[in-house]
Amino acid sequence: MKKIIFMFVLLFAPLIVKAECSTDEVIRLKSLASKISITYDYTEKNGYISFSATFHNVHKDLKLIDVTNKEYSSNEEFSDVKIDNLNFSGTYYVNIVSKLQNCKNELMLKKYYTIPYYNSYSSDELCKGNETKTVCQKWTNTSSITYEQFKKALEEKKGTDTKTSEDDQKSTKPSIITELFVKYYYILFGGIIVISLTLIIVINKKNSFDFNT
Repeated sequence: MKKIIFMFVLLFAPLIVKAECSTDEVIRLKSLASKISITYDYTEKNGYISFSATFHNVHKDLKLIDVTNKEYSSNEEFSDVKIDNLNFSGTYYVNIVSKLQNCKNELMLKKYYTIPYYNSYSSDELCKGNETKTVCQKWTNTSSITYEQFKKALEEKKGTDTKTSEDDQKSTKPSIITELFVKYYYILFGGIIVISLTLIIVINKKNSFDFNT
């Protein structure tokens, strides 16, 4: 009988000893989880892009679990945790859970983050000199555009730019009247001055004649 009681105590002792995860502890851990921030980086080699996400301010009482169930943590008070080889654009998430024994693996926060789409056409020879074009920008989503459509988009844009340039030249070209005015304005103003002086002399003479009479 004593042996049975001893076995019973051994079997259920961990459950009896384990303390509950208190409300205050959960509040503290959730607050720590909410302060975790994310920055992104990428490496480019031979047109191949690989992203990484760095989680900052990860407390030692927390750990991250990614979509593949891989765990990331540190024993430092606060640390940076890096997830590498994120090769596909889209939305990812990590579960931020407790490492404490009495709250072990309890979810504190699910944090989502997005990896941008990398435009492989941006490194194409056709984009040299066309870096500002939408289809040539590094983070434009061109997943639904074929290479032929990409080339056509650049050709259409080039045609539009040429037409705009021609229209601008036409709009800035002076009219014939403006050209004549600029060319002969001194003759025009000279004539106006001569005519004005003549009228003044004639009027003065007339007034003088009227007074004498």
